[in-house]
Amino acid sequence: MWRMITVILMSMSVLVCTPLVKNANAATNFFGSSTFTPLFLDEGFLGREVNLDLPEINVKVIFGETDIPAPGVLTIITEIPTHATSGLGYPVLSDTIRLHWQTNAPSSPESANLSIYTDKCSADSEYACAIEQNYQGKVSLINLLSSDDNSAQAMVKINSTVKLVQIPKVKEDPGYMTEGTASWYAYKGCDCAASPDFPKGSYVKVTRLNDPSKSVIVRINDYGPERDIFPDRVIDLDKVAFQKIAPLGAGLTNVKVEPVDAPSIPIEPPVQVAPKPAPSPETVTELTWQY
Repeated sequence: MWRMITVILMSMSVLVCTPLVKNANAATNFFGSSTFTPLFLDEGFLGREVNLDLPEINVKVIFGETDIPAPGVLTIITEIPTHATSGLGYPVLSDTIRLHWQTNAPSSPESANLSIYTDKCSADSEYACAIEQNYQGKVSLINLLSSDDNSAQAMVKINSTVKLVQIPKVKEDPGYMTEGTASWYAYKGCDCAASPDFPKGSYVKVTRLNDPSKSVIVRINDYGPERDIFPDRVIDLDKVAFQKIAPLGAGLTNVKVEPVDAPSIPIEPPVQVAPKPAPSPETVTELTWQY
């Protein structure tokens, strides 16, 4: 059914849409939850950059100077997604988009620069946007070329089906355990701790997860706990340091740890000691001899 509708629309586009396409405008046809926007690209579009801006369907397609080898009909088909998640299991953020090319020439464009207008790809510390592409039955993720508060851009294959999806950002491994439980033990009676990750002499900021206002900076001066025995234990705090973020009776508390520079200790100026006055010469009693 789709193929029949597409062929009819592409035939109509040759007769009706030619003068409109040259200004990147075209008649969009609505069929239920789908739209069909046929664009006839004749010889006048060859050998130059082609910018097809179609905000009415939230799409912009750009071809480079050498991308279109011969005239043809590009039909942009959009469809409201029927599922909230994509084929790879990611949240879907846009309509499904298909770039369909038809031509009698022996060659056709291989790819196009596709922009999807969206406000869902703003900077986020946990998630990023990507385009999921289904090309000849192979589903894969395409990282975006760029994204801002208004659009997301990527290179996609012609005759592929794509959709904008939300993926978790890959976090770099810092080389140490960042979150876990903290215990306490009576050791030196100071803001110090034992760690299996940080070398002795380094400093670590320990923050209570359910109360970020409670934190303490400790100096690592011992090794432990054993990670193979306590896999969730991130640090052992000295009793003095532990009670600054949680009551000792809790025994354990969930924390986040992060390395910090050694705290600067202000150098106090030396105490100026007033010089002691020189002792006054003792009075010599003059002896008087009696004859």
